Formats: sequence, structure tokens, C-alpha cells
Amino acid sequence: MALKLTSKLKRLLRPLVGRRETRPLRSVLDPQSYDLQSSSSIDVKTHAGLDAAAISVEAPIHRLPAEVLGIIFVYTLDHLRDRRQWAPKVDDPHIILCGVCKRWRDVAISMPMLWSAFPAYSVGENNDMALYRLWLERTRGAPLVINFDTLGCDHEFDAALTLFVSHSYQWADVMITLQPLTLAKLLELQPENFPSLKKVHIRFLACDKHRFTKDDAKKIISVLAPMPTLSDLTWDFHIPAQISSLTWPNLRKFATRMSVVTAECLELLSCLPRIEDIFFGGYVHSPIDIVPSTITIGSLCSLSIESYEDPAELFNALTLPSLTALLSPRPEDCSSLERLINRSGCTLQHLTISAMGVGYDNLRFELLCFVELKCFHFIRTLRLTFRQRLTDEIARRLTWNIDNDWSAQLFPYVSTIEIERFETTDGVFSRMITSRWKGSHHPYGLKRVELPEHFWSWPRRQIDIATLSNLKEQGLEIVRELY
Repeated sequence: MALKLTSKLKRLLRPLVGRRETRPLRSVLDPQSYDLQSSSSIDVKTHAGLDAAAISVEAPIHRLPAEVLGIIFVYTLDHLRDRRQWAPKVDDPHIILCGVCKRWRDVAISMPMLWSAFPAYSVGENNDMALYRLWLERTRGAPLVINFDTLGCDHEFDAALTLFVSHSYQWADVMITLQPLTLAKLLELQPENFPSLKKVHIRFLACDKHRFTKDDAKKIISVLAPMPTLSDLTWDFHIPAQISSLTWPNLRKFATRMSVVTAECLELLSCLPRIEDIFFGGYVHSPIDIVPSTITIGSLCSLSIESYEDPAELFNALTLPSLTALLSPRPEDCSSLERLINRSGCTLQHLTISAMGVGYDNLRFELLCFVELKCFHFIRTLRLTFRQRLTDEIARRLTWNIDNDWSAQLFPYVSTIEIERFETTDGVFSRMITSRWKGSHHPYGLKRVELPEHFWSWPRRQIDIATLSNLKEQGLEIVRELY
């Protein structure tokens, strides 16, 4: 199977091959200038006496440096499966890879990153504890990516947990779906047991909500908060009141889909001195007392509010000098966002409009007013999520007028547009895209369009599809997304 090298892989290969003035890759792989087209290449007819194994040894793949071969293994296996979803099996691609030849086996075993991500246990999947121990042995102490996403338990579950807890010093990225046994094991550990832990996702299932209490949440928080290495926390569990009284020394990213009212959002932001990215997936607007001054969060670069609720009161209470990315529903008072940006002195570059709210009237007109805010002038990435449809009115307003200077247009610096749902007449959307396409070498104008897969199968979009296909041939990057 041919491997298409990505730009990242090419950058990784370049130092292994040599500088630009050195010989090309082919001559590096074969010191004697192996050439498939030359008379000096292996001629099967001439070497008819050689067996298949001897010919195989001469194959170019065996001339690759071990470092290059290892990189190919990593990129290939990452595409074959999501290693956080399946437990190790005897027919796993990693095991099959080791059975090709001794050299491939040696290279694969020498790369801990090939073995360092998998579920801690899969109930009912004929788990082989010997394979788990083999995987852990081959990680050679490298950071582990583990998914404790186990529903239920069986007679080996306790032994599996004990095995992985004994390797807690390797945990780097962990997802835990709470159940009584995993909770008990987790609470037995101390912060010093996790010297490498950087990313944690704690969640519980709705069917288990009566099995855990806020006191359980408090205990877990008390274990996590002191960890100096923890920088990314997703918390889909009860949010204890004392979370804001704890010190989070290095937490840069926080996300939750639990319901949080305006005051709780402000408390969370206040207790995270180094927070850069925060996501409120269950934001609930709730009136708060008027504060004498706004709360300044100097390091926050990305604020995401996924909700139908009005975020205006939250905007009015914050000053965010580093804010560059915003995901939010349209506030009922659009000026609240304008004031936030002006007060903060920041430059917004990435905007995602997630919803309009269920209680608003004249939604299309109000969205038009929203996208025309002056604080959006320097936006480079514009996204409308599945909750917000693109209409003819919005598409026409986003269409550039060729008679006007580009800097006087709406969103003059946008280079990426992503639309998930459409309510436009065939041809209106593609006309908007065409007006913003100035060629791949122009410093401004559209460069990338991200569209859902179902857009291309819609029978009433012949004009849009034909136009976009033509723009793609001209160099516009068009990405099909699966939602």
C-alpha cells in the first residue's frame, strides 16, 4: 500500500535524508544509485536462480534507514485505527507488523510510541492480560494515552485496573468514565503518583448519576488540582462549589458540558490564573449582582460558549486582553461583545457563531446586524455551526462588491470559511465564494472552504457544486467534513 507523505512527514524526513545539496533520497537509500529503469537494476531474468527471499532482500523498502521506516509505521498505523477504542489483540496491526521480518520487528519494538495508546480494558472483548503486559513492557516508560471508558465490569476488571494503576507514573493523557471500582482506585492515588499527567477527561454516564455524589467530585478534584503537570482538564461530572477555592498551578485548558450559570463561569475563570482556552458546553444565563469592576483574565485566548442562552451578561463582566478566538451564540445585546473587545484591546481573529437562541425574533435580521459589528473587521476564520444556517441574506451580505476596495468589504481578512448547514438558493453561496477568491498567491482573499459531506449530494445544488469544483481546480482548498 502506497503511503502518501504529508507535509509534516516530509519535514521529519528531511533531516534524515540530508541537506538540499546532498544526493537525492534514491541515492541515499541505495549507495550504488539503484534505479528501477537502469540496466544496473535487479533483473529477475538475469538472476533467475535467486529465490523469492533473496530478491525481497534487494527491495528498496529494506534500504530505508530505521528512523524513516519507524516514522512510516507510526503514520500508517495511526490511520488504520483509533488506538483509544480497541484493546490489544493477537491479530492487531502492531503484532502483524512484527511478523513481517526480523528487521521490521526490531524497528517496531524499538518505538515506544507505537504501543503507548489503548483502552485500559474492554468488557466482553476476550481481553488478553498477557498482551496488556506486553504492550506496557514495549512502552519502555514512555507517556501513556489510556481510555478507562469501560461500561460494567467482569472478573478480570480489577486485575486490569491494578495493572494500569501500577503504571500511573506513565499516564499522560487519560479518559475515565466513572464507575465505583475506577473511582475507588483513583482516590487511592496521590498527586505525586502522576508525574507525567497532562490531560484528563472525567465523565459519568447519565444512567449512573445516582451512584456518585458531589462529595465524590470534591475528592477527585482534590487529587487533580495540585498536579503541577496537569494542563488540560475536561470535566463532565458534578462541579463542586470548592473548585474555585483550589489552586490550579498550570491548567491551560478547561472544558465542561455540565450546566454552569454565569456566576459559576466567572468563579471558574477567576481560579485559573494561567487559563488559555475554556469551553462552557452547558452555559445557563443567570442574573448576577453588579460588580464594581470587570474580571481580567490576561492569558485567555479562546472562549467557547455552546448554548442557546444569552451570553451578554458574561461578556459585560470580563476583560480579556489576549482573546483571539470566540465561539458563541449571538448575544441579545450585540453591543456587549463590542464593548468586551474594545475594553480588552484585543484583536479577534477566529469567530464561530454557534446559535441564535430560541427566544429571539427576526433572527435573520439580527444575525445581519451581528456580523456587521466593527470588532469583526480582522476576523480570519468564520464558522457557522450546525445550529446556525447560512441564508441567502447572509450569503449576499458576505459577497464582495468588485467595485469597492477590498478593505471596505465585510470580513476583508477572512481566509477560511466553514459552513455546516445551508438555507440558500442554488448559486448564491458559490457566488459569495467566487467573489472572495483572489487566487492562491494573493495575500488576501479566501484560501480554504470547509463544507459538510452531504452538501455534495444535495440534488438542488448543481450550480454551487460546478462552480466550487472549478474553483478547486484553480487552487482553492475545499475540504469535505463529516458531521
